[in-house]
Amino acid sequence: MDQSDALKQIEEIRAILEASNEFLLSGSRVVCYGIILALVPLIEIPSNLLTFGQDFGRLHSLVMAIIHVVFYGVLFQVVRWLLNRFWDASEKSASHPVMKQALRVDRPILACIVATVFVFFQIGRQDLIFPLVLIFFGLLFNLYGRFSSPLVLKVSWSYIILGFLNAYLTRWSFYHVWIWFDVYLALSFIAMGMFLRRPRA
Repeated sequence: MDQSDALKQIEEIRAILEASNEFLLSGSRVVCYGIILALVPLIEIPSNLLTFGQDFGRLHSLVMAIIHVVFYGVLFQVVRWLLNRFWDASEKSASHPVMKQALRVDRPILACIVATVFVFFQIGRQDLIFPLVLIFFGLLFNLYGRFSSPLVLKVSWSYIILGFLNAYLTRWSFYHVWIWFDVYLALSFIAMGMFLRRPRA
């Protein structure tokens, strides 16, 4: 195989990666995450962490974890359904099945987020849940950013850095400091999702 053939194959692989990544890193899905993240403080604070002051006794931590996972899981499906209903589906491009399967790491990341909610509620360290969510999202977008856009890659590093910063600040128990990180995460998700939905040249 000469150099020109090798370069041609590399270019074909790059094109397959980009097409698969556009399918997986859906702009509407990222906007959906952003909208939900923007709603989190508006839901959590008035509802007293979705418990409305209710004490569930010895099972309080477990019940809180279940309530959060179920509530936000349902909320995600509702928001995603609404976005799919009112937005066009032009971004749903074809994806190579093998590359789609290889790059589909969002499911284990989301599973890690769910597990983090359960475990850290049980050990009484709810303050570390959001920093870890930031880091998980940073790792996810860091992978996708390498095959899509330098902007996504840069934003992913900001999530990782801010995740560790947020975790460090928990030692001083600043009141609702997580809200400021959540606002940045929500706005950047929405902006990044709109960027990913733009028509490509």
